[in-house]
Amino acid sequence: MAEDSYQPSDGMVDEAQRGLNWRSEYGRGGTAIGIARARDIVNRKDLPIETWRRIKAYFDRHEIDKQGEGWSPDQDGYPSNGRIAWALWGGDAGWTRAKDLTSQASAPADRNTENAMTEETREIDGIYPLSPRQIAQYDADEAIVELFGLYDQGIDEGGSHYSAVSPFADEGLVCSSCVNYEGPRACHIVAGDIDPAGICKRWVIPEMLLNIQPAMQEPAAQPMDETMPADPAPVRYTAVEVEHRRIGGRDVEFRTVEVDGLQLRAVEADAEMPMRFAGYAAVFNSPSEPLPFTETIAPGAFRRSLNSGSEKRMFLNHNTDQVLASSKSGTLTLSEDQRGLYVEADLPDTTYGRDLSVLMQRGDVHSMSFGFSVPRGGDAWSEDGSSRELREIILHEVSVVTGFPAYPATEGAQVRSTDEIAEPITEAEVGLPVDLARRMLDLNAKR
Repeated sequence: MAEDSYQPSDGMVDEAQRGLNWRSEYGRGGTAIGIARARDIVNRKDLPIETWRRIKAYFDRHEIDKQGEGWSPDQDGYPSNGRIAWALWGGDAGWTRAKDLTSQASAPADRNTENAMTEETREIDGIYPLSPRQIAQYDADEAIVELFGLYDQGIDEGGSHYSAVSPFADEGLVCSSCVNYEGPRACHIVAGDIDPAGICKRWVIPEMLLNIQPAMQEPAAQPMDETMPADPAPVRYTAVEVEHRRIGGRDVEFRTVEVDGLQLRAVEADAEMPMRFAGYAAVFNSPSEPLPFTETIAPGAFRRSLNSGSEKRMFLNHNTDQVLASSKSGTLTLSEDQRGLYVEADLPDTTYGRDLSVLMQRGDVHSMSFGFSVPRGGDAWSEDGSSRELREIILHEVSVVTGFPAYPATEGAQVRSTDEIAEPITEAEVGLPVDLARRMLDLNAKR
């Protein structure tokens, strides 16, 4: 253990894990920094005394959150965003340990020096490093909000100059990449409804998430399909039937995209078989076939999930026994561009990996699919329930589909009025996740 570094207590580990579980289940509460702090705690990392001072300062500022609705299990809205964030930092056990350690430690050196601040920029699981200047800005905004309250969305001295559509999205300047973004349409320091594709002047976005093009540098690499037309051909976007899965308390939904442009090339020039895959698993603003509702995916919907640091895998036909690639091993790269969710993968030298290569070389494979869930507030429905826009998606997996799904139009997907249903609905009845079917029934009942 380094000098003046201390491990989290058992109570902190339990509370931080509870916070991560809540964050996964509800998709809200805490910031990227809070999530990263929780992972440090759960992994029992040695934390320097300067970090313990930051932990104490956090709890000192946020003790008032205990007075908010949803803090206690017997209150509506439990756990509140504040309760989840409190847990991510180690909860009451963390506050107690931070107070004990900082009271025993010698007075800090100038904490505004770059050396002291750089300690917080180390790479930690699930968050891109911030610069010392950005950490100072994050701290300053937290202190201002504690003293004066949340920024509003206006342009006066108390405003954040928020715009629901970022004019700098191509450069990566969007709310969903900011460390203050708390989840579906909420910000840690700005009040009101926050669009993940928006931006304000208080942004703190890690440099690694910015599309910075230095002078005299070659243009950034483009997806392998360099001949893509200005107006790509329409895609076929629909649902796909997969064995029911439930992750983090949410039903996993599956969608398939049939789109030209799936590509395969050799990893090395002398390779016997091309094994490097590329293609789109999802396309933005492309209306689906009736599910029975029409669905579109908004640009930026995957951004926060991709930035979360959680492992993503690519399967063959969503068969979890046939893994094609994973982000953890570095064989899978997922990214958003202007068209959609772009996938690059190195296929395995296995029987099914080689079989897929042969099928693609013959031109037999045209489809990709993705498995996802929607956090609270992550989608928007039309008043009549006929259309749905996915604005924020928790991505669980992607898949190459070797046969087009037998789920066109409304086959196997029925939505009936609540008066017609005498028994509890099941997924087998409606062909859709139960939670989603119930929401549609509620909407139809109001028509």
